[in-house]
Amino acid sequence: MLNNPPEVRNSDSGTQEQLSGAVERVTFHSEDSGYCVLCVKDKGHKDLLTVTGNA
Repeated sequence: MLNNPPEVRNSDSGTQEQLSGAVERVTFHSEDSGYCVLCVKDKGHKDLLTVTGNA
């Protein structure tokens, strides 16, 4: 579980929203930089969300 909920940027409008959910899958993680690509299940969304950033 991440300490701080990641922010998701909606590429259509450029707005950001905070989400809270469970990491379903780690698609990519760099041990050197901490950069990762995660698939997250959020209560407010039907499908898995792709979240990128450092963790």
